[in-house]
Amino acid sequence: MPMTGIWGGTLSSSTGEKSLFAVGFTNNGNPVVSYDTKTGSKPMEIIRPGQSFRFMAGDGGIVLITVKGLFVSEKLVRYEYSRSYTKGGGVMVQNETTARSEFALAGAELDVRITVRSGLGGLSGNEGFVQTNGRNGVVSGRLQRR
Repeated sequence: MPMTGIWGGTLSSSTGEKSLFAVGFTNNGNPVVSYDTKTGSKPMEIIRPGQSFRFMAGDGGIVLITVKGLFVSEKLVRYEYSRSYTKGGGVMVQNETTARSEFALAGAELDVRITVRSGLGGLSGNEGFVQTNGRNGVVSGRLQRR
């Protein structure tokens, strides 16, 4: 069965933190991720390297996500992205996270491994994007089809 539809479950970080996580895939296998904005959750299909989207976070900061790489096959999807966050207002806050997300079919489940190369915020299971509490790390687990 191809990697399509919505998958969800719990991921664990290399430090033991746990978070609910969900990701979707279109009929052609492209990942569909959701991100939280000031006005609610928004879906975005990842279609190519270089694709970027900017939005206002719930706390008023500006987030820019840029896709660095994308590989899609019937049993494996991998994408890399950078996520930068900027917030002004008295004290300028600026952070950047780069991550590689890999999803591999394992029978009826989906193995997930997300490697974060720099940090931002606390562990968050925003659909398709992960943050790991200000440090490098690995987030992994198995998801089930919803």
